[in-house]
Amino acid sequence: MKWLVKLFLAALLLGITAVVAILVPKFRNMKSEYGTAAAIHELKVFVLANEGRWPASPGDLRGRFPSDGDVVIDYTMTSSRLIENRSLLREAVHPRSGKFYTYPRYEENLDQLHAALLEAKASASEGW
Repeated sequence: MKWLVKLFLAALLLGITAVVAILVPKFRNMKSEYGTAAAIHELKVFVLANEGRWPASPGDLRGRFPSDGDVVIDYTMTSSRLIENRSLLREAVHPRSGKFYTYPRYEENLDQLHAALLEAKASASEGW
């Protein structure tokens, strides 16, 4: 009977360890993922307010997204490249880890950012 209790406790400990091992990376990366959501929002606001220009430095985004922060923004990217090739947006803005566990609307928000780039370009060419 004593061995059965030990076996049960060992199985319980193994189960708890497995759950913790699965959940810890998700919670650790959450700040970076939702920081990426905020960055995409700020990028949309920026490109619409600046005739579609992509920010050239963290200062363009009020320093909220430094080059060594949780969110990676490629400040060397150009709006014209992003408009021509929407898939480059995944490289232009993403969490530092590159993984998504808890942020379900990343692709949808990238689509909105791409639409904002297109809208800003069209407005700029019409002479706002």
